[in-house]
Amino acid sequence: MQEAEVRIPLTVAQEEALVKIPPEVYLADLNPIEAKDLAFGRKTKEVVLHDVRTQEEKQRVIADLKRQCAAAGQEYKPELYRPQLNANGSATLSCTR
Repeated sequence: MQEAEVRIPLTVAQEEALVKIPPEVYLADLNPIEAKDLAFGRKTKEVVLHDVRTQEEKQRVIADLKRQCAAAGQEYKPELYRPQLNANGSATLSCTR
């Protein structure tokens, strides 16, 4: 995936945000108080994406790819598997750095 727009539902009290968060602050700059499967890269400021498929789903997709390759007379290569990347989870962030 070259570029993607990541949309995460976010609720911020506007008055509190304007008082506490200086301009040009990324979510990645804020300290996580609690995070559940959601993380940000400190250097890139981007959300960390991960494969949303379970291990069983991943194995099923790989087995399907291997069958397709065998039917086409080709050899399966691991790079044929494309993870289903997504960012989901929640995080409570502190407005102090």
